[in-house]
Amino acid sequence: MYRLRWRFEWPDRPAKYGMWSSPGPKGDDATKAWCHNKEGLTIAAIEAKHIETKETKIIVACDGYDFINFEWMAAAFMNPMGIRGSITPLTKLMGLTLVTREFRFEVFHDGTLRKTERSQDEKNINYATFGR
Repeated sequence: MYRLRWRFEWPDRPAKYGMWSSPGPKGDDATKAWCHNKEGLTIAAIEAKHIETKETKIIVACDGYDFINFEWMAAAFMNPMGIRGSITPLTKLMGLTLVTREFRFEVFHDGTLRKTERSQDEKNINYATFGR
């Protein structure tokens, strides 16, 4: 099992990275990938840290010009007998996705990597104002 986080690297300033297996607290923009200026970005990556050995490695990376977005993957759980009124399901993070111009790279907490091609409809999404 691994803990995952996003990572940005530039040639002229220190690397930025998110929290291990957490999107970060609400309102803390330093822990959010979308809040950072990506001008001159050379590498966007998903890093993994083994839970037992603490070994850190990059699972997947792309060139900065090809990077689109990071997306957390989560699963929702709820009691099927309690479906009355409004319910907030319990959620658990399952992994992190690196989105590039052509592909989606899904990295799961067990270290599994799944690469899929983005559909034309998804490519038409404008991420320029995402999160703003």
